[in-house]
Amino acid sequence: MFCKHYQYTAANAINAATKVQEANAGKPRQYWLYSFVLVLTTGFGGGFIAPVLLGRPAYPLSNELPITLCVVAWFFIVNLGLEGFFLWLPTKLVWSVILGLFRTHAVCNIVRVANEVLGSSVGGVPIVGPIVAGTILGNARDFIFINC
Repeated sequence: MFCKHYQYTAANAINAATKVQEANAGKPRQYWLYSFVLVLTTGFGGGFIAPVLLGRPAYPLSNELPITLCVVAWFFIVNLGLEGFFLWLPTKLVWSVILGLFRTHAVCNIVRVANEVLGSSVGGVPIVGPIVAGTILGNARDFIFINC
């Protein structure tokens, strides 16, 4: 099953590969599998954690597109050294807008799913659960990426 918003997923994968390459500039070259897993968890860390907390399959595992795009982005940016193009200001502006749209779309979707899945003991409307799920989805990559 392919996501109908593939450009957002591609922008997220490219951003993750660029961030991993930036963070490791000047350091010894990493083992290829380690750097690829770092790109995958940086790009879609929230997509692994938040749906699983709600009892749903993780987005990167239930859809082939994120992993495929991470492989392509990792290869072109980490191995071929194309991070300079993606750090160029006009390109970075376009990717930042697309990435912001992807994150907003993903957070809105997880909040909607959390509203459907979670129950509430006060007033029948879940409040804390959807907020926590949206926060985890939007910010998990920052917590995972800290230790690279």
